[in-house]
Amino acid sequence: MTVEAEFWERAAREGLPQFRFLRRSLSPEQLDRVLLSTRLEGEWLQLRSQLQSGDQLWPFEFPVRSYLGMRRGYLVLRRGRPVGGVVTEVS
Repeated sequence: MTVEAEFWERAAREGLPQFRFLRRSLSPEQLDRVLLSTRLEGEWLQLRSQLQSGDQLWPFEFPVRSYLGMRRGYLVLRRGRPVGGVVTEVS
């Protein structure tokens, strides 16, 4: 497994909202409003072009290590498995 794949697996395992069954995933249009015209536009458009029917977009947030900051962004789940995403904040 690549480092990137490991990161997205961890984001899915530790960073997704609890009780997702009570919430709805985000639509690509909602993320267009958030990410277009930002420094992440190119990364988002590349990811958006790879979306398939049934993919879900979820916000995530988790600490990389106990002594490092948070990673926040959006994760794509395909049949319950992470396939990519966009990191919007590193603190």
